[in-house]
Amino acid sequence: MTATISPWPVCPPPYGSESLHSWFERVGAAYGLSAHRLLSSIARGLPRRPGRQGAFNVGVELANNREIAQRLVALSGLPTCQLSNLRGTRTGWELRRREFRAYCPQCCLDDLNRGETPYGRRVWQQAWYTVCGIHQLPLLQRPVSSIAPSWSRHQLQQDVQFAADSGYRDLKGLPREPYTRFYIQYAILELQKATHNALAGIRPRRRQWGAINAKAFLHVLRDVTTWSLTHFEPVRSWSLAEELTPIEISETHQLLSRHRRMTSADYPADRSARSLVDIENPGLRSSALWFAHSVMASFHQDASDRPTAYRRTVRQDMHIVAISPAARSWLSTRMQAWPDRYRRICWANPTPEQPKSRFNGPKWTENPEILATK
Repeated sequence: MTATISPWPVCPPPYGSESLHSWFERVGAAYGLSAHRLLSSIARGLPRRPGRQGAFNVGVELANNREIAQRLVALSGLPTCQLSNLRGTRTGWELRRREFRAYCPQCCLDDLNRGETPYGRRVWQQAWYTVCGIHQLPLLQRPVSSIAPSWSRHQLQQDVQFAADSGYRDLKGLPREPYTRFYIQYAILELQKATHNALAGIRPRRRQWGAINAKAFLHVLRDVTTWSLTHFEPVRSWSLAEELTPIEISETHQLLSRHRRMTSADYPADRSARSLVDIENPGLRSSALWFAHSVMASFHQDASDRPTAYRRTVRQDMHIVAISPAARSWLSTRMQAWPDRYRRICWANPTPEQPKSRFNGPKWTENPEILATK
């Protein structure tokens, strides 16, 4: 098959940390083609995969279609190992579309300053990664276009300023107490680091995350973010992560904001629940990660001037009493697969109805973590 295919006359080499879709998009731009048009030309004559109808999902086809991968090797002249490196090591946290949809504007501006075409990093396709670990800027979402948009230095400079305003980069390193908004980004970066380490097999810090190993931590994080993004109610509504105070809403800007309620289009066709990997918008994923930090971390600072320093199980109960019995039941079912000691010490029981009068601020002095062990 490959002997009859002529290699591309022009094929830009991939960068070291580049994602497969980003490189494929740059190849298409060299010929004035969108990624979809280029994929269609490569796949011409190949049978469509079972269950795959309509237009190609470019990212999925590039990552999973062996026939297309073989043709890419022949057309590009890249070694098979280099093409595999573009795909990256599978973690199970890849966004479902696997396309170049999120970007750090400062990283892309740095690419331009080096005389390179801005390119997508593989880590930007990880659902848990929503803030750039290098520049401490929230990732932004690229506009959907039939062709790869051109990169303007002026526009990227504006994007950097917008991201800095949203992520409060300038507050990093200042005293925390007068600048409580800093905690939004701090919490997400802390959770990102713990997730990155857990994927490498490193146990999360026990003092902050409890007695839990790396694999179980990732399991709990997946369940909690799915729970926060979906109420599991007959009528789909706001996620738990969006139940913010007016002060929080005014201070979080694009990092956690939502402008509309969820619709059926927000859910995969075969499921009634959303998980992180289903959501392209990094701002929406940040909201779920912010929520996960609020219920999983020993210490969590709210992004407002209201009284804080609630214990972990108190924060959990404050959310549990506000959701439907179906949502409590789902969480309780998922918790059965969590480590018993971790669940007993670090989590409140979501099943029983809890009187709301217990949560009138910090006056309540019972220690639910002690009660949970009785």
